[in-house]
Amino acid sequence: MLAVISLDGNGSITTIDDESERQYATSWIAPRTRLDGPLTVATDLTIEENTEIGGELNVLNSFAAQGNCSLGNADTDRINIHGILTSQHTSGALEVNDTVHVTESLNVDGNVGIGRTDPAAKLTIQTPDSFTGNLIRFESKQAPNNYHLTLNAFSPTADVVSWQLNQFNLSSDFNPVLAIDRGNIGIGTTAPTGKLTVVGSGGNGRSVTMDSNEVKFRGDRLAHFSLFANRIGRTLTIENTSSNAFPGTAGTVLMALNTTGVGIGTTTPSTRLHVQSSLGGSDTVLGSYVALIENTNADRDPLRGGDVLALKIGNIVATSQNNFITFFRGNDSIAGRIEGGGSGGDAVFVSGSGDYAEYLPRLHPEETIAPGDIVGVVAGKITKTIAGAHQVMAISDRPIVVGNMPQKDQEALYEKVAFIGQVPINVRGNVRAGDYIIPSGKNDGTGIAIAPDQITPEAYVLVVGRAWEASEEEGIKRVNTVVGLPAHYPHLEELVATVQAQQAEIEALKAELNSLKALLLQRV
Repeated sequence: MLAVISLDGNGSITTIDDESERQYATSWIAPRTRLDGPLTVATDLTIEENTEIGGELNVLNSFAAQGNCSLGNADTDRINIHGILTSQHTSGALEVNDTVHVTESLNVDGNVGIGRTDPAAKLTIQTPDSFTGNLIRFESKQAPNNYHLTLNAFSPTADVVSWQLNQFNLSSDFNPVLAIDRGNIGIGTTAPTGKLTVVGSGGNGRSVTMDSNEVKFRGDRLAHFSLFANRIGRTLTIENTSSNAFPGTAGTVLMALNTTGVGIGTTTPSTRLHVQSSLGGSDTVLGSYVALIENTNADRDPLRGGDVLALKIGNIVATSQNNFITFFRGNDSIAGRIEGGGSGGDAVFVSGSGDYAEYLPRLHPEETIAPGDIVGVVAGKITKTIAGAHQVMAISDRPIVVGNMPQKDQEALYEKVAFIGQVPINVRGNVRAGDYIIPSGKNDGTGIAIAPDQITPEAYVLVVGRAWEASEEEGIKRVNTVVGLPAHYPHLEELVATVQAQQAEIEALKAELNSLKALLLQRV
């Protein structure tokens, strides 16, 4: 069993038979042996009880200790292992029941488990059910109570953790990657100035990069907003209530941005700003309109009053080629526009409509009055009955401007009456251009045409206007008529002059007659 045993001051044992070996082991080794000098064991050494070694112990082969084993008795003692340290614990792991202080590098090829013996990842941390403290904490050596990074488990019954951060910097090649500073997060900077600060550069170092998939902003886990970045279409789209990775295919499009412009409610803007929606409702409700521009300044000072919308062109003089506002129909034809007025540079409203009108109430609210009807005006109210009317006018259905607007709930009691301009009037029988249009006498809203050389003094006071087009149709049709322009009635002016002259002659004749009567009375 033993080749050489060297005992300090006791000589050497070189040959041991079975009996001497048994006596040696029983008397010297088994009870307790103290060696004050070096002990060299060339082969196996089995120690079944406590053994103290005051000097060096060199084990060149296997070493097995079945009881407790203490190595070293001072903080400066070292244990050198030139081979592999293997644990034969029943758990299969090396158990260390006290604090471990590693002063040099520690390399681990397998998984490391803290709190569990079968870590499934390179680093696995498992806490007891009642644990509510810090999972991970990084401290500053100069200020150990100033935690730079702390990961807390605040709910022992749920998979929920929270980051509590004071300062944390992550760098690559001395370039800042991620920084957390007193509640602010910085990407690409160590000094974030807001809750999230992203600093980038050109090329692949851009501040924010997205692929063509969806980014969701979810609040109630059902309805949410989605942000799409389409590299192919070069379009940025914001939608709501969508879970489809293709923009414009599932949710309601809120906004889209591409090389053409910005679309609100559409992914294909036609202009730099294109707002699209499908709405309906009362025109007295703001929500019935596609867009609203509002200035909330309520200052009544005329020098500080709130303006709403400004439209500006590059030229100093606004001409007809400068449309400030253009009105389109559903078929993309133009219904009207506000454009430059030419050399003066002022804006003018251009429309296919032909007259200025005002809202006037019906004399009899239940009476039916239609566009093109001739009406009589009685103390500011209209009726198709002409007798007793103070003035004769016509109903318009295409005014360019309408005044005297009533309240919305009263509008059904009013009609738009043409004051000046061109109005298509309901006329019976043949009409020649230049004829006067007067009521037909049927009190049904229709008129008839009278040639200028055939009109009578009684008819002049009933003239509605003058026809600007001709028709040989005998029935009722709409005839374009100019109204409200006395300068177009030269015969009326001549008739008035004639009547005035005749009245003067009558007065003169009355005076002469009275003179003759006086002379006759004097001779009688």
